Amino acid sequence: MVAASGDDAEVERRLEALLLRDGTHAEALSLRARQLLTRDPERAFSLARRAARLRGSPDAFDVLGRIQLERGDPEQAAEVLRRSVALRPDRPSAHYWLGVALAAAGDVEGARSELSAALEADSFPEREDAQARLARLNVD
Repeated sequence: MVAASGDDAEVERRLEALLLRDGTHAEALSLRARQLLTRDPERAFSLARRAARLRGSPDAFDVLGRIQLERGDPEQAAEVLRRSVALRPDRPSAHYWLGVALAAAGDVEGARSELSAALEADSFPEREDAQARLARLNVD
C-alpha cells in the first residue's frame, strides 16, 4: 500500500523497520536492495545475496545479477540471471539483463538470443536500450 503511494522516503523507512524486525524477509530484502542499487551498492549486494539465498525468487536473482554486473563480474551475473529467466521466462527485463551480462562476458550469440527474446514483448522499461544493444551486436 505504501509502495503505491509514491512516498519513497516512507517506503524506505518501513522496509528498514521490517528488516530490523525480520532480517529474513526475502521480499523486503530484495526491494531494499533494488532501492540501494545505485546509492549503496555494497549494502545492496549484501541484501540481494541474502534474499537470493533465503527465497531464490526471480526478483532476488534479478537484483543480485544486476549488482554483480555492476561490480564487474559478468560471468557470475549471467549465471544468476539465468536462474531469474528460468523461474520467470515471461519477464522481458530478465532476458534483457541476461543479454547484457552475456555480452559483457563475451557471449555474443547468447546475448543476441536473450535480447531478441526480450524484444518479443511489446513494452518493458529497457526496450529502447535492448534495441540499440542488439543493433550494435548485429553490426559487430
